Amino acid sequence: MFESSEEVLGSAEAAHPAIFSFGIAFAKQLMHWGVIPDTLIGHSIGEYTGICLAGVLDIKSVLQLIQKRASLIESVGNEGRMLAIIEEEARVKEVIVETGANVDIAAVNGEKAVVVSGYLEELKKIENSFKKQQVSVNYLSVSHAAHSCLMDPVIEELTEYARGIEINKPVLHLVSNVKGEFITDKEISHNYWADHLRKTVRFHKGVEAVLSRGIKCFIEIGFKPTLNPLIKESFSEVTTINISQPKFERTALLTALTNICSYGIDVNWEEILAPFSCKKTELPTYEFNRSRFWFPEVQNTMLDTPAKNRNYKLLGNIYTEVFKESFEESKELNFKKKDPINIVCFRNRIKEELGVTLKLEEIENSKLNDLVTQLS
Repeated sequence: MFESSEEVLGSAEAAHPAIFSFGIAFAKQLMHWGVIPDTLIGHSIGEYTGICLAGVLDIKSVLQLIQKRASLIESVGNEGRMLAIIEEEARVKEVIVETGANVDIAAVNGEKAVVVSGYLEELKKIENSFKKQQVSVNYLSVSHAAHSCLMDPVIEELTEYARGIEINKPVLHLVSNVKGEFITDKEISHNYWADHLRKTVRFHKGVEAVLSRGIKCFIEIGFKPTLNPLIKESFSEVTTINISQPKFERTALLTALTNICSYGIDVNWEEILAPFSCKKTELPTYEFNRSRFWFPEVQNTMLDTPAKNRNYKLLGNIYTEVFKESFEESKELNFKKKDPINIVCFRNRIKEELGVTLKLEEIENSKLNDLVTQLS
């Protein structure tokens, strides 16, 4: 798969099984590591990975269906192309009418991300019109014109083939390209696969459906990060994580896992570390031996008056709470006649409030100002 030329992988019969295999392998590995998706959404052939992960079809059935789909696409020939346009769907429809081009809208991937599909000579009409308007257009590197009238000759055979495939109820939330909405087992019939090949990919609408559930993080699995940039273009507030680099699978997975953890998603560390001879090590529980190395004159300048006042007040509150008596700032804090347990409590409260552990001898016979200086 990785050693083949781009020309070979450009064919549907080679590319489509490869895309599915890559996607299902990486997705299954992530799920094994505890990254369970709440919702699944794909794009065109990519939806087959979601179909499988959701349990609608098993892996064998999906691969057989993909292979049949790809062979039918190849049988149509390579006279068609697909053209990406950075424009709104409504405007693209207007240009199609204006030019009289016999093309179909193959996909709506964003607010201004539309793909049209059809015969090359018809697409040229659309291309020339948008170039005159200084709108960016680009031909996709595919060998067929999916989601267009060029697929009509194979629709009936694909539908008939799908009748022999068992369809199960999805166990995970799944968004359909055909409607751009969440689907149930009742909405996936044997006609679904033909509609999926022939009709417009409503990816943008599908992303809106996902966001409606409060989901804000998309993990894209693919040879290249293609869909996440489209999502970010329309929905800048979401978080996107990519898993690509097919020649460096482990690096790609661990990099993605790092980003997933950074986002706050829990993972199963026991499964992640299982292949290695790792064991948990308990960290020592003794306290840090904190020391300060400021020069005295520098230390005094670092402590402003508001900070001193806060520490005076804090120490006064602690002293009153522990020893049940008040004191004046100039009064010496003589602990020699105090209960040793209360002295320890006083020291522990200072540690809790200021994060500094004082030795008992540092407290005895100290004035309040001395303690404030030590603690600042």
